[in-house]
Amino acid sequence: MEVEIVLVCAVFVLAAFIQSSIGFGMALTAVPALLIFYDERVVVPTITVISLLNTGIVAWHARRHVKARILVPMMIGTLAGLPVGLTLLTTFSGPGYKIAAAVIVILLAIPLLGGWRRPVKQSHFALIPVGFMSGALGASLGIGGPPIVLFLTSQEEDKLVFRANLCAYFSLADILILLAFANKGLLGREVGILSLVLLPAMLLGMWLGFKIATRIPHRIFQRIAMLLVLAGGCLLLATNLRTLFG
Repeated sequence: MEVEIVLVCAVFVLAAFIQSSIGFGMALTAVPALLIFYDERVVVPTITVISLLNTGIVAWHARRHVKARILVPMMIGTLAGLPVGLTLLTTFSGPGYKIAAAVIVILLAIPLLGGWRRPVKQSHFALIPVGFMSGALGASLGIGGPPIVLFLTSQEEDKLVFRANLCAYFSLADILILLAFANKGLLGREVGILSLVLLPAMLLGMWLGFKIATRIPHRIFQRIAMLLVLAGGCLLLATNLRTLFG
């Protein structure tokens, strides 16, 4: 048990460092590792609690870069996507479900990592279905970032705007998700204990992330973002393929 906790805390230092420095990546980094040791009905609420604490602080720190034209349409879509994700979480389970989610993430990340871009002129309308997908994925797997990350990267958003709006979005979405989890009785004792254990690791990683957030060149920033999306999808896929066929 001690080794398990040390490993999970180490993963969370890295996950919080990534999230604080570029605006996302905590769930993509931490969820695959946590799913090795815990059930998804513990992992998803726990990652949501920790993510809210992290993104809330980052969003406040970067609040002058938050844009209503980005945030409002995403939240409209998310409000519609949350019930879908919650239904999936409480209805389905097992590696097959997680494999399907991983494949979707990988298929979305590969073309953008290769340099494909397709900016959308009426992006405020397009952000509504993007928010829907993120809300559904966030409530069902705790990984709501990829659709929004992929879309904003394709739109060539400035890295500070990108980071601030992602964290503001995640903060609001996490509050809604946690309210839904509480209503379904998913915020139990195990979630509370694990969240408290992981809190110091999150705070350490966040402090380290703040130190380098403004020092990453824009193109390198975009490349890191896409690599993290792809790596998170591949790790989630490999973990559950091993579970399914191992």
